[in-house]
Amino acid sequence: MKKAAKFTTLLALTALSFSFPTSLFTKPSQTVQAAATSTPETSKNQSKSLDQNQINEVDKYVSIVNNQFVLDSSHIDPVTAAAVNQKLAETNSLVRNKGYVINTATKQINTQPQYAVQDDDFEYADGSIYEHEIRDYWWGVRHIFRSNEAIYSYINTLETSGIAAGVVALLPGMEIAGGITAAYLEKVASDVNTVQSLHSTEKIYLDVNKDFFYTCDVWHD
Repeated sequence: MKKAAKFTTLLALTALSFSFPTSLFTKPSQTVQAAATSTPETSKNQSKSLDQNQINEVDKYVSIVNNQFVLDSSHIDPVTAAAVNQKLAETNSLVRNKGYVINTATKQINTQPQYAVQDDDFEYADGSIYEHEIRDYWWGVRHIFRSNEAIYSYINTLETSGIAAGVVALLPGMEIAGGITAAYLEKVASDVNTVQSLHSTEKIYLDVNKDFFYTCDVWHD
């Protein structure tokens, strides 16, 4: 029986500028901690970076009021609250300016559908299943891969398309001035490939947050 693998990589970035013209962003039996391939020093003026575990903990205190994300900071330390509020402010501004709608049940931001791979077996209609689905949230993006072909295509993009295209593949709409390296993109590709090889008959997901921390594991619809 194959062992489950879950990869969580941490990366502190400098000089990040966020702009989102087209898109925002089972417990395993064994967890594998993937070390960051690049950890540039963080600017003293940069807000605190949040990994996916921290976001998952904070998210339960984020609600939607009048189609805007609101944080109840009474349960969170001030530094973390400030970092979250900064991200919420950026996202709320985009939601207002673009006329997006936040799903109050899932907290998913409904934008124009973003699909990386099309196959004749999947129809582009409500209720259909996509090979590579991208879901947008206040914290970043969730990639859901429902075929090995979609995973292979995505890995190839990360490995061969250059840093700029790799950043777009991770977080569509992200503009970045520095911090991401080819080694980092290769590490993400390697981790996705490892999870896929261990679970070749299952769907997998890749969560990438706005600080470029990521988690890859098995996905269940």
